[in-house]
Amino acid sequence: MEHYDNIAAEVKRTFVHLAMLRERKAREAAYSNNRYVVEQHHQRLRSQQPHVVLPSLDVFRRLPIVQLLQGTSPGTIEFPPKHPPHHMRTTLLKENWVVERLKTELCQWREKARKDLAAVLGYPNWTALNANANSTVMHPVDRVTARFLCKTCSKVASRYREDDSLDFAGACAHLCPGKKDKRVHGVWTAERFIKDEKAVATLENLLTLCTIDASAYEAATTLESLGTTIQCTTCGPGIVVDFRSLVGHSHRHDKMMIRKYAWGHDDLLPLNKSFTDGRNGATIIDAMSTMYIMGLNDSFKEAVAHVSSVDFSTSHTDDTVSVFETTIRYLGGMLSAYELSNYQYPVLLEKAQLLGDKLIKAWSGGSDIPWSRLDFASNEPVGGTVILFAFPRFCLTFGSRQSNIAEAGTMTMEFGTLSRYTQDSKYRELAERAVRRVASQPAPLPGLPAQGIDPATGKPIGDYVTWGGGSDSYFEYLIKYPRLFSDADDFFVDNWRLAVDSSIKTLLQLEFSAQYGFYPTASYYILRPEVLESNFYAWRNTGDPKFIARAASALDSFTKYLRFDGAYTGLWDVNNKNSTRVNDMESFWFAEVLKYLPGFPTPTSTKPFQTNEGNTPEISQIAGMPSIKKIIQGILVDDVE
Repeated sequence: MEHYDNIAAEVKRTFVHLAMLRERKAREAAYSNNRYVVEQHHQRLRSQQPHVVLPSLDVFRRLPIVQLLQGTSPGTIEFPPKHPPHHMRTTLLKENWVVERLKTELCQWREKARKDLAAVLGYPNWTALNANANSTVMHPVDRVTARFLCKTCSKVASRYREDDSLDFAGACAHLCPGKKDKRVHGVWTAERFIKDEKAVATLENLLTLCTIDASAYEAATTLESLGTTIQCTTCGPGIVVDFRSLVGHSHRHDKMMIRKYAWGHDDLLPLNKSFTDGRNGATIIDAMSTMYIMGLNDSFKEAVAHVSSVDFSTSHTDDTVSVFETTIRYLGGMLSAYELSNYQYPVLLEKAQLLGDKLIKAWSGGSDIPWSRLDFASNEPVGGTVILFAFPRFCLTFGSRQSNIAEAGTMTMEFGTLSRYTQDSKYRELAERAVRRVASQPAPLPGLPAQGIDPATGKPIGDYVTWGGGSDSYFEYLIKYPRLFSDADDFFVDNWRLAVDSSIKTLLQLEFSAQYGFYPTASYYILRPEVLESNFYAWRNTGDPKFIARAASALDSFTKYLRFDGAYTGLWDVNNKNSTRVNDMESFWFAEVLKYLPGFPTPTSTKPFQTNEGNTPEISQIAGMPSIKKIIQGILVDDVE
């Protein structure tokens, strides 16, 4: 019997022990399951509310309500009598009091984090009153300029790897990786973070550059809309990035300088703060002479550096290259800058010759007339579009391997200048040959050749005659070329005089033309320079002050009606003050318009573009006109450090 009692006692102890083991395993399983459910719920909150700032999972587990549900509560919260704990997932999703309590605790944690991190950014006294006083003002930690670094580990989560910096949400979710220290693991404090000075400074500079208020709710959206238009001018050559890449890039420099919108591109599109391409950065090169004349030395040197970085042996677009545009914008831009700067930058001539050697491929098979376009990859010439018939409101065009007299006859000055400085006559000879061929063909009117011409045969196409686009600069260069080159024979001046006399006798005459010397054919204005250039020459030849008054009037109208957010746009209807704007600011706005407007010295001056800060005293006295130099600075000199 005694033996039986000993066995029974042992069996009882065994059963008790087994029961305790089962109970502990059950608790451990429940605890493990509860932790898993909490983790899943944390992930669910992140996915369902991506814009709501949440703490890390470890910090989330330390919230009192979550500790209670996990079975790790310190006893500060108890379940209400009618709400005993049961299935964890159901509790988190359906028990209203749990949902509300969790929401309250998260809000309290978030507000404390906001207050503490605002102090890190330099706003220690920011309170809810600041936001309530003006509902359009964002809390400092919610702004695009809120950037933090962990001073303990300097690490970031994978989603912030490109930035190498944390925003408010990233800082709240951050825990240092590596070995877990039980004393601090799961404990979050703002004291671990410092302000990311480089990122914040760069973002503040960008906001200043774009005149955007950092505290405005639309600031981030506006910056994102810039696209890949922000250039780091500290890098050489400059790197162009978007707003999201700017933060990470800022860490590469001790002091980062930036430009916005269109640096390195062809045209600025002011309405949507973007750009368009097709000519490898035409505006910068086309504007170099104006920069130099206006004394914008820093911008000029940056432009020279840009030129030195461009490979003119290839095209940076998928399209073929316009021989005409490339000649007048690039070749002319580099050579005029080379001359004006007193030949200080030989790279300008080197690049011009490299480009000239590429452009002469347009004279294919020994032809006198160059083809209008060139494939830079294959050096194969391609034709363009020729107007066959023109009517008041439309033109009938024909596109094939053809050209026009403007494209064929607008190279003598640029190619002649290239020959002068390279001591290689081939460029000038080709350009002269094209003009002589155009002028020697049978013409519909004396001295007025048909616009279209076939490079393959050198013969005219159709009989459409105009001084407008497709023909205009052919006539322009007939007189300018012999003025630039005193050794040019009389052939060019004689043909210009014949064209002018023939036009006066036979072309369209209107009452307006009789009064003003020209006639308008459309109501739009796309920042073209022709009228202002003519006004400039009229002043140079007559000294009549009315031409100064006209220049001043144009400048006043430009600043009043064409200015748009730091740039200038054309108008579709100049007769309507509320006209729709033309979303393009082409390179000739800098190269020609802003050069001819201020260029009003005395009629006898041998240096036509010596001006007083971009305005002559005569223009300034008329109406206190703004300095054109300042207008240009407002567009070109837009970098911030």
